[in-house]
Parts: sequence; structure tokens; C-alpha cells
Amino acid sequence: MKDWVFLVAVPLEVGGVQEILGSPVIFTGVGKINATIAAHHAVAQGFRKIVNIGSCGSLSIPVGQIVPIGRALQDIDATPLCGYGETPFEADSHEIIIDRSLDASCFSTDYFYDAQQESKYSPSYLKSIQSSTVFDMECYAQAKVCRNLGVPYQSYKWVSDNGDGSDWQENCRAGFEIVKELLAGK
Repeated sequence: MKDWVFLVAVPLEVGGVQEILGSPVIFTGVGKINATIAAHHAVAQGFRKIVNIGSCGSLSIPVGQIVPIGRALQDIDATPLCGYGETPFEADSHEIIIDRSLDASCFSTDYFYDAQQESKYSPSYLKSIQSSTVFDMECYAQAKVCRNLGVPYQSYKWVSDNGDGSDWQENCRAGFEIVKELLAGK
């Protein structure tokens, strides 16, 4: 794992550790812009494989479950130039295939989904939240950087909430321990 790097949004997700299974951790910050900068930084440092781990929400998977991600989607809305989730004038922008053998999808959004405030979201956004396996704020951006630069990418998410972030920090601790065990066996 020496040529691997782990991208994690915030130290709280992994107890502030600087290394996981012998590989360094880069804390990206929250959101797609921060995730993009960190992924580029990791590639520029010469890492040959990027592994994203972190918390996510889900309306279909129970809190505490680990979800290896097969494809990433985004929340860009440039309608009427193109469909919801597509980048205008860019082919193959609706989804990024991370691993064809995995069914789980991750919808990356710039909005923290709050089930108590559903009326503030667009119908397209809600449809994406409801139809994706999980949702986060970083996966799509990192996957796109890696795809464009030819660097292998994996993402493992632990479900920390279902639109209620009240137990987020406690759920992160438990999820991180399970992901470490999963990766140690690879």
C-alpha cells in the first residue's frame, strides 16, 4: 500500500490519524472543490492509487453499513442545456464508473441533505438522493480527477446518517473501524 494515499474529508471521520495501514492520509476538506484540489495534489505528489474513505448518507442502507462505490454521480444543474447531473458540452459527464463489478452509486452534492427541509430541494435533486445508494460531498470530484489523469481510484463509504446528522461523529468512529478491517484484508 506504499503507493496508495487515502483521501478523507475531515479528521473527525478517522480520529485524526495521519496514516492508515501504512499509507498517508490527506484531509481534503468538505465539498467537491476541496476534493478536486486534494486529488490533484495527491497525483502531483506521485501517488499511484487513491482510496477515498468517509461518511455518507443514505435513504436505503442502514446506518453503520459499509458501501464500496461502483459509480459516482453529481448534482450539477445546467438545464435546459443538458439533463440534470450532466456537465454542459462534456461527453460522459452524467456518471463516472469506478468499478463495474460494484452496484452501489454515490451521488455527490454540494448540499447537506436534511430530511426535515425537503421543500428547499429541487425535484431532480430529491430524485437523485432517493435513487442513489448513498450520497456525499466529495466522491464524484475525486473520481473525475482520477479518471482524467489515469490514476486508479476506489471509494468506501460508511453510512453515518439518513438525513439526520445528530449521531454523525459517533457513527464515523464505528464506520472507520469497519473500513480499516475491510481494507486490511485486501
